Amino acid sequence: MLFIFRKLRRSFFLPGKVRTISKLFLSLYVVIFLGGCVSIPDSLEVARSPFEVATEKRKGTILVKPFVDNRKGSHQGIGALKDSGFLGIPPYPILHRYEVQEGLTVDGILTGFFVDALRHAGYEAELQNPNNSQLVGGDKFNAILEGEINEFWFEVVFNTSVEVNVDLKLLDKNGKEIVWEDNVEESRKELIWVRSDANIKRAIREALDNALALAIEKFTSEEFNLIVNSDN
Repeated sequence: MLFIFRKLRRSFFLPGKVRTISKLFLSLYVVIFLGGCVSIPDSLEVARSPFEVATEKRKGTILVKPFVDNRKGSHQGIGALKDSGFLGIPPYPILHRYEVQEGLTVDGILTGFFVDALRHAGYEAELQNPNNSQLVGGDKFNAILEGEINEFWFEVVFNTSVEVNVDLKLLDKNGKEIVWEDNVEESRKELIWVRSDANIKRAIREALDNALALAIEKFTSEEFNLIVNSDN
């Protein structure tokens, strides 16, 4: 029996066949990897759910500057579908990329969501015109909010993971001094059995909902409200 096994092993795994099989697997890997790199990204809608009824409303006027996207790469990119491979060993080649809808940017979308969060907390929030870099001081606004987007990305491999990370800074009404700063972060991971756009959009929306709920909690805090309405 052992003799037959050795005979079969020698006849099946000939050097030429091994090289042919290796080249075949390498070619398939390169095709998958390069295909993901050069494919045209699909667009996905980035949305949030309606806010829950606010239990407390604050007062104050806040000017919101357009958030800055500190992520590397495209300001439209939001995620990727990756191939786990036959053995599931990283790095995983990208099969497909995703971007926000045409004409939109991640920083524009998130700035709008945080303006909505401030208004839901009770503040009069106004988005600064991006074409006007001069800050409006004086008596019109109590404070100025800035935001830096460190992470906004999803990946689908074995699980679907969504990362949201935004630094927030509140400046005095003249924009000269930082009077408050904090971070909003949400990391979500779940197993999605069906890799559909609808399921990916749902995962993004739920991660955003959690991040914005955390932001509203910070905006409605006594500390934040006192700082906004202080004579800074």
